[in-house]
Amino acid sequence: MSEIKHTPLPWRIVEEGNARSIISIRDQYRNWIGECFYALVEDESQYGHPIITKAEAFENAQLFRAAPELYAALKKIAEMEPGTSCDTDDGCSYYTSECGTCDEMISIAKEALKKCEVKQ
Repeated sequence: MSEIKHTPLPWRIVEEGNARSIISIRDQYRNWIGECFYALVEDESQYGHPIITKAEAFENAQLFRAAPELYAALKKIAEMEPGTSCDTDDGCSYYTSECGTCDEMISIAKEALKKCEVKQ
């Protein structure tokens, strides 16, 4: 798998002020990484479709901010070989073909990583 180079952590969530409907993700030097917009009105009837609330925009920003750590965790899972023991606390200390949980986790992680590792 390829290595992704992203802006070094930590990333911070910054509300850009009352007059703007933007929650930004910025690095430690306040460089802009991304933005999550939200509607300033609560009545979505004027739009004809659901609006993004401030709370939803903040949760989107949290996911955005967590992306590097989520990527690292998925990569670690995806590097496991099918048939690997997941060694969980619920007693699964060896792989069995009936379980399939580890193989499923590996498959999901690899699919998610494909979306992260898009070649430009």
